[in-house]
Amino acid sequence: MVKTVSEQILTFLNVESYREFVIRLLIALLTLFTPITPILLCIVFFVILDFITAIIASIKNKIAITSSKMSRTISKTIVYSISIIVTHLLDTIILKDFNLHISLASISGAFIAITEGKSILENLILINNGTALKNILLYLSSEYRHTKNSDELFDDIATVIKTNKVKKELTKYDIVKKTKKQS
Repeated sequence: MVKTVSEQILTFLNVESYREFVIRLLIALLTLFTPITPILLCIVFFVILDFITAIIASIKNKIAITSSKMSRTISKTIVYSISIIVTHLLDTIILKDFNLHISLASISGAFIAITEGKSILENLILINNGTALKNILLYLSSEYRHTKNSDELFDDIATVIKTNKVKKELTKYDIVKKTKKQS
């Protein structure tokens, strides 16, 4: 009796049906990616929080919200996830014999979280004219509570970040506005 190609594949994979093959494949993938699930969830949380604070900052400062800016969030999430998955695969497959005590996926996740955290703080500065950042840092560090110079420092930082970011956004908006008028 001659077997079909699909029957030969199922025999080779030692499964009785395609359903069993798919179930085994999903279990293998879940087992492989379970260690990075917390990192991926944390990154998605930071990206969503950045997205929400950016929308609030744009509304408060009357900056145009465009679909291209929103679509960057989706592509950013996909790129971040792929980079963490690739670094995890690099750890699991290639660097497993080096006995590293920290994974590249954790380092990548920390770098991404810091990047998103900086963006969230910039958005909070735009929302509250710097008072949110000042309050967060004052709460986290008791030594700043007793220093008068720290208030001036935070005000200067907030002013620089706010003016640069708003100018950048307004410049982009003005360029779009001018090109529409010329058309």
